[in-house]
Amino acid sequence: MGSNVDSFGMTSDPQGNFYILTQDPRYPNDAVLLSSPPTLDTWYEQLLGNPGFDGLPRGDVAINSTNQKAYVTFSNSVIAVTDIIPPTPPTPPTPPTPSTPPTPSTTPDDLTGGVNGVLTDAVYRFYNATSRGHFFTTNTAERDNVLANPQWGYTFEGVGFEASTTPGDNLLPVFRFYNATSRGHFFTTNTAERDNVLANPQWGYTFEGIGFYAYGANANLASDVYRFYNSTSQGHFFTINPAERDTVLAHSEWGYTFEGTGFEANGIS
Repeated sequence: MGSNVDSFGMTSDPQGNFYILTQDPRYPNDAVLLSSPPTLDTWYEQLLGNPGFDGLPRGDVAINSTNQKAYVTFSNSVIAVTDIIPPTPPTPPTPPTPSTPPTPSTTPDDLTGGVNGVLTDAVYRFYNATSRGHFFTTNTAERDNVLANPQWGYTFEGVGFEASTTPGDNLLPVFRFYNATSRGHFFTTNTAERDNVLANPQWGYTFEGIGFYAYGANANLASDVYRFYNSTSQGHFFTINPAERDTVLAHSEWGYTFEGTGFEANGIS
């Protein structure tokens, strides 16, 4: 919305779309209905004519999502009714899909479980195309709960990598946060970063404790798990697959910023 828009009525519908009744100097003879999807990243304008405002910033708006009409009111009286077109979020770009891991090598950081045999617990990965967020869990009950609720919008992508659910030599706790906006998880082994997120609740992260245990980013004991951040979805993406990492790097239009290695884990065994 531009700075010249004078807002004087706002509501939302059960789908989470926002509607604002405004007056805009660009349209001196019209009241304007602005609408946006829940992401608030796109606004649509509908001109309502001049339903008795006389140029004064007053009035309110109510939305009936059943009959798709907006009711403009003033002094508890309906003074205008208009059809509405509910806003729709922009279609997100096609997300990267997991690639087939390379042929296993004999090095400690191969993609088949490494040589240490410590990181053997599967970390399951889901993708939400609506929010463009990734959800990770080592908990089979949590995995099955997500699978049993397709209305949540998650697509199961299998095992993302392997970590440990118990502490061990040289292993670090990987702290897990959930962001309701991106509907995805953020992981960090860095206690200072963890504390910084905890100190800024306005960022929308809920601390969920220790997600699993893995090696630090510079341990050279397993495979690098690469970390990306998407400022549009406010979500993080983690992959152990170099080919998938390179695909994301090659598509800047997907909006991901590469943040290096988050930690080390094992590939799919």
